[in-house]
Amino acid sequence: MITIKRSKFPPNAAKYIHANLWLISERLTSFIAAFLVGLAVIRYLGPTLFGTYSYVLAFSSLFAILTKFGTDMIIVRRLTDEPDTPGATLLSAWTIRFLTSTLILVILIPVVIWSSSTDTRYLLLIAAIGVLQSSWVIEPAMQAHQEYKQLAFCKIAQNVLSSIVRLTLILCDADIALFVYSIALDTVLLTTIYLFVNHKQRAYIAGWQTATVNQVWAITKNSLPVFFSSLSVILYTKMDQWMIAHMLGISQLGIYSTAVRTVEATYFIPVVTATVALPLLLKANKANSTTFLNLLRQLLTLMFYTGLAVTLFISLLSDEIVLFLFGPEYTDAASCLMLLSLATIFVYFGTITTPALIAINLENYIFIRTATAAVANFGLNFTLIPLYGINGAALATLISAFLAGFVFDSLAAKTRFLIPLKLRSASPKSLLRAIN
Repeated sequence: MITIKRSKFPPNAAKYIHANLWLISERLTSFIAAFLVGLAVIRYLGPTLFGTYSYVLAFSSLFAILTKFGTDMIIVRRLTDEPDTPGATLLSAWTIRFLTSTLILVILIPVVIWSSSTDTRYLLLIAAIGVLQSSWVIEPAMQAHQEYKQLAFCKIAQNVLSSIVRLTLILCDADIALFVYSIALDTVLLTTIYLFVNHKQRAYIAGWQTATVNQVWAITKNSLPVFFSSLSVILYTKMDQWMIAHMLGISQLGIYSTAVRTVEATYFIPVVTATVALPLLLKANKANSTTFLNLLRQLLTLMFYTGLAVTLFISLLSDEIVLFLFGPEYTDAASCLMLLSLATIFVYFGTITTPALIAINLENYIFIRTATAAVANFGLNFTLIPLYGINGAALATLISAFLAGFVFDSLAAKTRFLIPLKLRSASPKSLLRAIN
């Protein structure tokens, strides 16, 4: 059981932001590019075709999570704790990812043969290209070595090229098939860039012949809780879209997806914070529990007030945001947007506490927490969508986020220490300490 001791906050905030300026800049650049180009795509395709695009994109996110197999943060932890054997760690993780992505492809082939649906063929293409994501073990290696400048270069280059491709498709009056193919092209582009950077530096993929079956199995065991947790997250964040497509139709999915994309556009804030925070939390935990808890409290405070600002802005201006950004075709998305924005703080808390639990070897609790939320989300969607349509799906997401962000942590003994930290994050005094 972790006890909270009162002490001064570590002087992290300004240095934390400055030291990781490249990664923050990359996320901000990617957010702006994806958001602006996404607006153009939404307006160009309209609700029905954008619904199809969103349906395939949701499965693409699922395949990406399955392929990674929860190895990202485990790679960071092993490279931080065992810096002398980076090649063995990376080869082991690559092997796990390659076998997983190949298995997904093998499972989908008979499904495509049995089904004549065009959407199913799209999914097979995404899964086939997804095998290339095995080489993305370079990304967590860069994170572990805090090579954020190189990582930022890779992501920015891919986002710029992908944005150019989609804008070109709009200018050329392309059909929906080419937009779906552009999703697969994203994977090809980022894989090529990662391999190019690795070839130039010869830093990350080296000594791979030293990996053993035992090392692969060790990483597999450590990754399983994170994998199931990530799978649970993607299920309870994308399940509503799949259920809407089948229960209400593709057009309603297109409208709902605009609200989801608007709120999710702000999620780069906790994601980049969690990515950068993992090595810091690992080192803080090695130092002592007080340093670890002070850093975690500071991160939670920053997430609370950032999430609160986002919630207030979106919820108060949801009608104006939808009309201005997407046009009158999507006005039904305004109420969904307002409901989804209310979940922002819970999502931010859940994202930032994930690396904290990994740092103290509580990966199992990450899985249990998110799996509980995923099961609840399925039941809520099944009940609320027939009653309230797409607003029911948004309400289900809000309740599920609250369950994951607060209720579970208060019930589980080993995660109960997070509750006072989260509650204290709302204190103005905590905010003043965090920004000093």
